[in-house]
Amino acid sequence: MSFKEKIQEIKTKEKMVIDRAYKNTPGKYHGYILLLEQNQKVANSTFELSQDLKNMGVFSYNNKTYVKTHAPYTAVDGRVQMAVDEAVENREQIDVGEPKFEIVSEQVLCTIKVTTARGVSYGTAKVGIGGNGVDAQNPFENAQTSALGRGLAMQGYGLIGTGLTSAEEMKAREQEENGDMSITPTPSSETGQKKHETPQQPQGQQQGNAQQNASQKTGQSRGVQSNIKQLGSYQFVLHDAKLDQKNGKPIWKIAAVTNNGETKTLFANAESVKLDDFKQGDKIQVDVAQSGSALLATSIQLAQAVS
Repeated sequence: MSFKEKIQEIKTKEKMVIDRAYKNTPGKYHGYILLLEQNQKVANSTFELSQDLKNMGVFSYNNKTYVKTHAPYTAVDGRVQMAVDEAVENREQIDVGEPKFEIVSEQVLCTIKVTTARGVSYGTAKVGIGGNGVDAQNPFENAQTSALGRGLAMQGYGLIGTGLTSAEEMKAREQEENGDMSITPTPSSETGQKKHETPQQPQGQQQGNAQQNASQKTGQSRGVQSNIKQLGSYQFVLHDAKLDQKNGKPIWKIAAVTNNGETKTLFANAESVKLDDFKQGDKIQVDVAQSGSALLATSIQLAQAVS
């Protein structure tokens, strides 16, 4: 099997998993499916990549080669909605117990008892005190959300063939494993908006979501004035930067690689952030902010220029 055939096999499997997720989920809950970006190592070396491979998401970093894939998960708010809908239909009650925290093997764990129309279950999650991303600001709240999601998953809510783990829990685990550079935010559980479209969705739904996504990115290009949270300053290796036009405003879409080999997508207002003098492979220092589920680069400079 050639290297390209190996990548094609991975992408075919990725599509099959995503297709199955949507097929196993009633249409009214499709908006709660999140496609989480992951980087799968495919070689312990680097080599010249063809444009076809690059278009398939293949990239090299730190003497290794990766392919970008996406894994579907049902967000916790989607699992909650499923349980609520079922309870209303069966005239049953739902009860989410008070979170209980305990120390086990020097780790703080959060456990929640969940009672639904299907019965009783318990969900447990680690509290990421001193962690990164969401855990840096709200470790207890994040653990409660993860515990609730696992408790509902134990009863079968939101299972799409990818295991019991919730999207929130997967992101927390990724942040723990990847350290400070794993800064992709968990999409808001209030919006239930997925990150990507899939071919299986009805045409009308695809168009509506496409318009919503375009509107969201337009807001980013104008510089969203509300709900912006500063995440801090991070070092990346510049992989690619494309200049786009949204609502008459220029916007950069930046692919930047972390020191763990993970590619992050950043958006920047081209009127205030200049990238013309940067090139692929440059180590850059980026001030990163979060707006909804998007990462905004508010300032970019060469890392070696930072004192």
